[in-house]
Amino acid sequence: MNIEYINKIIEIGKSGYCTNRELSYFSQNLPDVANKDLLYVLRNEHGISTQHWTRRDILAINADEKAQSLGNDDEKLVSFIVDLIKGIHLIMFKAGYGRASTTTICNLFGTLIKKDTEKFIDLYNWVATNGGNYYIEPNITFNDAKKAEEGHIQYIEEERLRMENMHTEAVAKKQHIRDLHTKTSDETQRLYDECKEKLQKMNDGQLIESFNKDVGNPGWAGARARFHSALREEFESRDFDFSAIGKKNGLSFVNKITLVGKKIVLL
Repeated sequence: MNIEYINKIIEIGKSGYCTNRELSYFSQNLPDVANKDLLYVLRNEHGISTQHWTRRDILAINADEKAQSLGNDDEKLVSFIVDLIKGIHLIMFKAGYGRASTTTICNLFGTLIKKDTEKFIDLYNWVATNGGNYYIEPNITFNDAKKAEEGHIQYIEEERLRMENMHTEAVAKKQHIRDLHTKTSDETQRLYDECKEKLQKMNDGQLIESFNKDVGNPGWAGARARFHSALREEFESRDFDFSAIGKKNGLSFVNKITLVGKKIVLL
């Protein structure tokens, strides 16, 4: 990378225009992101940072920050960077790449932002006025772009909070359903235990009588379901043969019954 190459970019930046003749000089070696030699020289010989800046990084810059006093060397460096970026932008537009000059330009913003924020904002607005690029919208000033970005960030934050609230509500609803299920299960178990304890205290005759009292009852409720389940288990625990009225998974209450030995028969 010779000195002439960079000097021609600077000259174009200062003049504010890239001629066809000037473009022909760069046609085989454009100052784009693929030009590693250019970036190497800018880093190592001019002390310019080439760290990439995103659009959000750029628009997060505080436009109200007061400019610091610069020494002669820093002033020269700032002027050099401004003219360099302008030159790159004009060359790439002239070459027909337009907004493709983005990455190289954004990679050169860091040192300028650090040295002189005001000059950076002026340069940002210049790029916007002269066609813009991928990160700098045409004809949109830095301040207007910053306000739009802040509004976008606020919208994203509001959406994040909305989704977070929806998730919290969904979790709470799920927990409420789980609690109701647990409460119902506990109540079901309580009814079953009460029925089982009551049936265990009955003699065989009382047990058969309790069955017959429920024959023909068309109603159905959780309490009766627990009673039927406990009654069936009590028949099993006493080794009754209750095949005449059902199987292990349920009982039929269509007919009244009596007990003959250990066998339940229909009346």
